[in-house]
Amino acid sequence: MANTSNFRQAMAQAQGQALVGPNVIANALPFVGGGLVLTAVGSFGGLNVISTNPGIFMTTFWVALIAQLALFFIASRVLANDNNQVALPLLATYSLITGYTLSQHPVLK
Repeated sequence: MANTSNFRQAMAQAQGQALVGPNVIANALPFVGGGLVLTAVGSFGGLNVISTNPGIFMTTFWVALIAQLALFFIASRVLANDNNQVALPLLATYSLITGYTLSQHPVLK
């Protein structure tokens, strides 16, 4: 390994984090499961909009797609600044919007 690598330093810093270590699955599973449930709720909402009022779905789809892209970059910047209190609601909203945009996919119709 090159002398300029900071891998060992990064691993030493990561050991103090709650998600790193022998309990990584147990610590991360609620967040992953929660994200999947929120995505499913968003898909269900999108399918309900398609079935009840298909005329407005494409308009709301494009708004949701733009919001999804914006939230991706905003949440990435917030996470890079280690502001987890703000990032969690942003990622929850991102999961909901992702599910909504997935409901337009032909496989789900």
